[in-house]
Amino acid sequence: MVNRGGRSKACRTCKRRRVKCDHSKPHCQRCEKAGIACEGYVTYGEFVDETARFAKDKSPVKDNQVQVQLANPSPEAIERQIWHPPPLLLDQDAVIHAHLLSRIDEVTPLMANLESMTLPDSTRSLAVRALAAVYFGKTNGDRRIFDLGSREYVKALNRLQLDLASSTAVLEWDTLASVICLCMFENIVFTDKTGWLKHYEGITQLVKLRGPWRHQTVLERELLRQCRFEIWQTVPWPSTVPKTASDVLHDIFARVPGQLHDMDRVERGEVNYEFVEELRQRVETTLSDLEDWEQFCQHPRPLTGCPFTSTQDSTSQPVRHKALLALQRAIILCMTGLCTFFNIPLVAEIPAVLEDRKVVRTAIATEICQLAASCLGHESNSTESLLFIFPLQITSMNFEKGSAEEKGAEGIMNGVIAGTYGFEIGRRREWKTSSIILIK
Repeated sequence: MVNRGGRSKACRTCKRRRVKCDHSKPHCQRCEKAGIACEGYVTYGEFVDETARFAKDKSPVKDNQVQVQLANPSPEAIERQIWHPPPLLLDQDAVIHAHLLSRIDEVTPLMANLESMTLPDSTRSLAVRALAAVYFGKTNGDRRIFDLGSREYVKALNRLQLDLASSTAVLEWDTLASVICLCMFENIVFTDKTGWLKHYEGITQLVKLRGPWRHQTVLERELLRQCRFEIWQTVPWPSTVPKTASDVLHDIFARVPGQLHDMDRVERGEVNYEFVEELRQRVETTLSDLEDWEQFCQHPRPLTGCPFTSTQDSTSQPVRHKALLALQRAIILCMTGLCTFFNIPLVAEIPAVLEDRKVVRTAIATEICQLAASCLGHESNSTESLLFIFPLQITSMNFEKGSAEEKGAEGIMNGVIAGTYGFEIGRRREWKTSSIILIK
């Protein structure tokens, strides 16, 4: 076929002179005969059939397979032909689970043996995935992972309803672990102000239903201790097991809600004089037991200076000791309304300069902030921040509105607990006095 278009293989000189080239290599003979320096040939990519060359290769080669190869490949072209492996794709669940374990040590028992479970979508697997995803998304600003956790939460909640309806599954550890994960989920998300409380009440009922003998591991025993806050009257403490400082303090704290409830009855005029006097004695006993607790644990008394102010004390005291001391101060503040009604001092034998009840409350609240600030730093883990959520909420209610102290407490709650550590439940909120604690 004539006049078919295509690339000319003539040398550069012959193409410029518009004469026929003899295609001699390395230089055109026509140019040499004419006494003209040949400028050489243009290098084009050529199709070279390599089928025969690789016919003995183990991998089968299609008949029509061809390889594009430069006639004169340059070093740059050879470098481009080197195969580079694709980046390693990490398993998403492994990443978010590892992140959760690195920040909250206490979740380790909740995640034990997940990889060996036959059902990848079991209730506990879904609950752990929901918790890990929202925590990763919250602390790393990843909305996609956060939304994934929210979807897994709905699935886990539906599965949990089926487990609770089963007479056998309701007593299993996996069911209790799932509820704990969902409770922690609500602490992080906090879209429903009572969601975490409903899960906590569920944990308490499961612990009560399972009975003390089913709680043998470290985490299970700690759950039994914490849930005694609501079931301490129906599940007595074993006489052979000594109480820790935390056990004693929580037992004292368990009296306060009942006393506040009885105080409401007194103000409504529903009780007689004998009931009022009996309530006064119970309030005085509670304050006395709080004072005995701090002396027994060798903790400093309120208003005697900043607790653990020296460098040595600040570094040597465990975080949990400081958290318990902050809780003890918060319990005292919870009893402000009771002490005001009965004209009982919040702290016995206080200096004359602190006789003003408002000044006393502010001083105690300041001590709680100082304890929290000494613990919540870059080297602390997320679990430690949970211990100060309740004391700081009570603290913020006892500062003058708009004061520097209130802003300082708000900075710890919003910036550190809710911001850095991701627990939205720790953010400062305005509570109705009728729905929590009467402060006068």
